Amino acid sequence: TDLFNKSCLPHLMTELLGGEMRYHQPAGQLALRFPGDACIGNTAKTTPAHFAAVAKGWHIDGCANNFIPGITDHFGKINNFDCLVGICLSATTREMSGELCVWPGSHEILADYFGRADNLKRVQDRGNSELPLSETPTLFRDIKPHHCLAQPGDVFLCNYMTAHFIAPNSSPHIRYAVYFRVHGPEFDGRFGSAPESMLSPWCHWPVMASMYESRRG
Repeated sequence: TDLFNKSCLPHLMTELLGGEMRYHQPAGQLALRFPGDACIGNTAKTTPAHFAAVAKGWHIDGCANNFIPGITDHFGKINNFDCLVGICLSATTREMSGELCVWPGSHEILADYFGRADNLKRVQDRGNSELPLSETPTLFRDIKPHHCLAQPGDVFLCNYMTAHFIAPNSSPHIRYAVYFRVHGPEFDGRFGSAPESMLSPWCHWPVMASMYESRRG
């Protein structure tokens, strides 16, 4: 947790998310990706076609599933937050090394999607299974996945609504990273209950919201 709490990140969160609260993380998620993870079969190989298939398996955090009974099976509730903070702990200098990948601009695309019909309600009630993965070629037709290559200590900041996934690890090295999930003051204790930020991704980010509105004109 010192990687977050004793760095400049709490100050940066104050600048981005506002408030006078102390941004403190009591725990983080240590994420390891081993050689061969998400690769073809029992090999440590991948192809462009295989990567494209992996990319269609994107997700946003906090949606219910049956992975860990009693913890992740919170159907009827989306445990959303404001900012995903990823800190790279090992050098990832080439693609297909188990690196974080994001769909740039997907936060706005998904906000529009969730604002239509009962799309948000279905994900809330049924979890990951209702994310529009099968519609990826249509929804994300104008964007390509971005590979987040990094050196140890590099930090990635993602809006909660950013669709992301992990690339296959065809390298001989384990990829190490740690993730923190940050709630800003607009949550005001409503952890996992702020659907407005899923329909307007920058509404809890004052500086970004101002820039976004100016861009829209």
